[in-house]
Amino acid sequence: VSRALICDEHYIDKIQEGHGEDITPCLLCNGCHSSFCAVNPYAGYHHMLDRMFHPTGIKKKVAVLGGGPAGLRAALFADEQGHDVTLYEAGDQLGGQLKFADHVSFKWNLKDYKDWMIRQIQKSGVKVLCNTPATPERIAEGNYDVILAAMGSVAQRIPVPGADRPEVWLAEEVFGR
Repeated sequence: VSRALICDEHYIDKIQEGHGEDITPCLLCNGCHSSFCAVNPYAGYHHMLDRMFHPTGIKKKVAVLGGGPAGLRAALFADEQGHDVTLYEAGDQLGGQLKFADHVSFKWNLKDYKDWMIRQIQKSGVKVLCNTPATPERIAEGNYDVILAAMGSVAQRIPVPGADRPEVWLAEEVFGR
């Protein structure tokens, strides 16, 4: 139970309120044994939060570029802080590289975490724009106070002979197809 409480210190409250779907899922990464949590950025830092974040009470207009794990968490945090948040995702769905966990049964914990983040985004005040690349013109039109870039990673082929052959595929070319 301690892992669950490290991932989400409001675990018991959410169960009592009938909101079990809102409990932050554990990735079973064992980071909690080293004083950090991969899914709860506050874990172990509660004594420092007042020094790290100084809410001004001024609502800002925030653009988050990218709908992968980092972009989703950044958007949720900005929304929790009371800002007006718009998330831009160039693709047709949220989740970034975690989308591939949908197709591999042993990655169930990553799928659960991805699905949880997407549910939280849907329940939040974050405006999500899928199939909407964050072009300089579009961002300029938005007149944002803050821009958070979380545009993720792109798979690369290793520089060895034969890696560019047609029968050699990247994971993103296989999963889900």
